Amino acid sequence: MKYTILFLCLFSYIWGDTIYFKNGGIRSDVTVTEDNFTEVAFHTEYVASIKMDSSLVSQIEYSDSPAAFTQGKNFYLQKQYEKAIECFNESLEIAKRPPIVRDWIKQYGNFYIARNYHEWADNTLDQEKYKKAIAYYQRLLQGITNTRFLAESHFYKTQCYLSINEHTLAKESLSQMKSAIEQLKSKADWEFRLYLLQGDIFLQEKQYDFALEKYELAQNFAQEKKLSAFFNEAIMAMGNVYLQKKDFSKAENFFKRIQKESGSNDNELQAVVKNGLALCHLEQGEYLQARKLAVEVILQSRQGGKQQSSALFIAGQCYEKLAIKNPASLQAAKVYYELLRLANPDSEWGLKASQRLQEITKKK
Repeated sequence: MKYTILFLCLFSYIWGDTIYFKNGGIRSDVTVTEDNFTEVAFHTEYVASIKMDSSLVSQIEYSDSPAAFTQGKNFYLQKQYEKAIECFNESLEIAKRPPIVRDWIKQYGNFYIARNYHEWADNTLDQEKYKKAIAYYQRLLQGITNTRFLAESHFYKTQCYLSINEHTLAKESLSQMKSAIEQLKSKADWEFRLYLLQGDIFLQEKQYDFALEKYELAQNFAQEKKLSAFFNEAIMAMGNVYLQKKDFSKAENFFKRIQKESGSNDNELQAVVKNGLALCHLEQGEYLQARKLAVEVILQSRQGGKQQSSALFIAGQCYEKLAIKNPASLQAAKVYYELLRLANPDSEWGLKASQRLQEITKKK
């Protein structure tokens, strides 16, 4: 009886992995034997070995995954970062005990711990959490040099360095990311991310012309590949350069040109443009014009989306400024910040809204 149970346990680990492909396909009841940056290999009961480019694979679910690992992923999706980190650490410890979990746990566990610290830092602007995220990205990269998360880890690590203003380390990390991307047969959207990060570094260093050059490359790439979400991101980045330079006429001309060139049915891009124009007006003290555009975005854009969140904050800012001459406007500012906070309780937007609400309370 004891040997039968042992056999069944081992058998469940041999045939039970599931591979999810980016084209929507699923392959169940396989055993994954290789899961790295460039290749995924597996075998089935009937086929000895199947190999494929890792860029075709969206995710892999392993049959020997500890329950703590699954709990950690659920907590991560719920943005309960502290609980998620505890679970992932527990899963790494459990993996060392019999029955031994395959090596996949080392890269997945450390990567998810890093991502939790990183997102937690983004939502709280906590410098120490960025440093912890960096430490786990580095632990993963040093422990498994060909990890499935090679490019992602360098990408996110670069973002963390930028968040703590470590420009030299950010450039080193970006160079490592570039080397990783060169190994790929299909670079997918990595070229876009590379251009965008290069632009972000130049922007932080106030090298505006170089930043614009990189963002324009990102825009052209997204346009050529017909990646609308990436195109919108590049447009926001380019407009932000003009805003940071305080070159409002160029910013306004840029957003109006994009508005004219884009289709009126592209609601998300129209929201990006209107928010950009609203910021131009806000920075120049034209609060009523800014408010009008922000309210249009709030009413027309996707519920809970990035552009609606941005518009809620802009509207709150407008009413705060208007309250200097008309104190009654302060109540309207509170309403918009409260809406933003409720819609984004565990995000950077929620934090910004809470900070503004605290400042308004102090004024009273």
